[in-house]
Amino acid sequence: MNRRLIENVFSSDLFLIFIFALLLTVCVIYFKRILNRILITINSQSYNLKKEIQTSVQTKFIQLSPEADVLIQLAVDYWRLNKKINSISKNLTEKEKQSLSFTLDRIKKHIDRFDIEIKDYTNEKYYEGLNVEVISVVKHKKPLKDSLIKDTIEPAIIIKGLLVKKAKVIVLTN
Repeated sequence: MNRRLIENVFSSDLFLIFIFALLLTVCVIYFKRILNRILITINSQSYNLKKEIQTSVQTKFIQLSPEADVLIQLAVDYWRLNKKINSISKNLTEKEKQSLSFTLDRIKKHIDRFDIEIKDYTNEKYYEGLNVEVISVVKHKKPLKDSLIKDTIEPAIIIKGLLVKKAKVIVLTN
């Protein structure tokens, strides 16, 4: 009689459904653990990537010697002088233009020798997070597709790939 009862239990559909449900539960638990491990790995990699992006986007200021400050000011002054000469060049004779151009080229060679880059943002698109100092925001009368940098008051100075002086700009927006 016990043997017949056991055979009936094992052959019943209810028992098969129970075994199937048990196996399904075990599989769900197993896959849930695997999924949790994958999510932990993704979160860890996402966090590391976020930190890497933050450090690559952050301004890297370096301590500069007083001599470097002089070079930075020389670069800014060169930029100003070049901008001024370009604005008045139509009023100069050809000989005056050549003389000034020669002098500016010599100054620029000295600046380049120290791996100094001068960055003027005039007429470039402006977006939040751009590493510039906004001095003023001017509203444009006509709709603009994007905000623009109307004028650069002082250029950015980059030495050996590191930003050492932010540009000062005026932004044109809607």
